[in-house]
Amino acid sequence: MKVYKNIPNFSDLNIDQVNFVDSSENADFCFYDHSTWDQSKNPEKDVLISSEDDEFNVLNLLANQKTYHLIGNSPDIEGEINRTLSILRSGCFWDPAKGFPNPSWNIEKSVNSTEDIKQTIDTILSEFDFNTLFSEQEDIIRLLANELLVNAFFHRPDIDTDRTSTIVLPKSIPIQLSRNEKSILLRVEDYNGGFAYDKLLGSLSRGFKEKKPRHDTGGAGLGFYFVFKMANQVIVNIKETGTEIICMFDANKR
Repeated sequence: MKVYKNIPNFSDLNIDQVNFVDSSENADFCFYDHSTWDQSKNPEKDVLISSEDDEFNVLNLLANQKTYHLIGNSPDIEGEINRTLSILRSGCFWDPAKGFPNPSWNIEKSVNSTEDIKQTIDTILSEFDFNTLFSEQEDIIRLLANELLVNAFFHRPDIDTDRTSTIVLPKSIPIQLSRNEKSILLRVEDYNGGFAYDKLLGSLSRGFKEKKPRHDTGGAGLGFYFVFKMANQVIVNIKETGTEIICMFDANKR
């Protein structure tokens, strides 16, 4: 893999297993930071690494130039870069089985009814050891797991979005919670047919601009905004069958 990097604000980063080239034209992928992002030209090829806050990244940088790969100011920025590189190498999407192998703890459940969402989350969290984590981590994971599962049921083109209704699906929604030495992984995969980039960016932009619920839809309209804000890294895999959303949390830091 040939990589062109123009990241003066991150010159001390240790990026392994790539061949660096001197021009973007000769590169498979390009790394820019917030100070050089105006040179970006290709959303599929260019990766933005930024130490600016999330709101600035979304409303200013991504508003002017799209990218499918944003790395924010993270306590494990090298880990996030390596995960991003694994996505780029695959040419498709990030596979947790390969990118998060041999976890020290792992549980996977499935849900086919909205009536079972709370019980399923309670069961998963009751088996997870939170003793070595900071106290708020369990609440954050519970909130995001509920948000992702509720969205998987109600954000569908073929059913009523009234969230007081009970929905039973013919195909169950999988949820996974895993942990290794550094990170916690939360994964939910739905079958809603994809999460378009413009819709994703629009949801984030609206969240940062308005920071209040919408009243013209079945949900508050801030779900993905909260997921983006609370997780250390969010990976969205758009598949033919639906959307897989993976939230990564640093196991050792707030």
